[in-house]
Amino acid sequence: MKSTAPAPAVKSGIFYLQKICNYNKSLLYSPLPMKPVDKLKLSHTKITRPRKLVLEYLAKQQKPKTTQEICAALKNKVDQVSVYRTVELLKSLHIIFEECLLDEHRYYAADSPHHHVVCRKCKRVECLPCHVEFTPPKKFTDITHHLSLTGICAQCQ
Repeated sequence: MKSTAPAPAVKSGIFYLQKICNYNKSLLYSPLPMKPVDKLKLSHTKITRPRKLVLEYLAKQQKPKTTQEICAALKNKVDQVSVYRTVELLKSLHIIFEECLLDEHRYYAADSPHHHVVCRKCKRVECLPCHVEFTPPKKFTDITHHLSLTGICAQCQ
């Protein structure tokens, strides 16, 4: 009889994401940093050139980017349709995360979702950890939350 226990989370000292098949088919978040491309490999999704380029681009960014910014940065390497499809796929796999900042959908690669605060004067963006924990309601799955934070940064005060 085949075992249904999840694979161990630690292998050779590196934390890996586990695929949970009976829960909402999402990936668990790693407690230690992991390269986004490694997360894509663990999702058993084909690693195409556009997927790899979009993911590498987002992983190098210091702040979330819009799909238009991603398209502009990769304009000679990846077509616009591939960028949009790749962003949706990576978001569905919880490899990148979406946040609505300044009325725009922006995307970032991270080990887990977090929040951003935006300066209302200069538009500077800083990361804030997310400490939201809750017991999901029984009739809901794949729950996410959004938090919009704005303020005035020290340089603009």
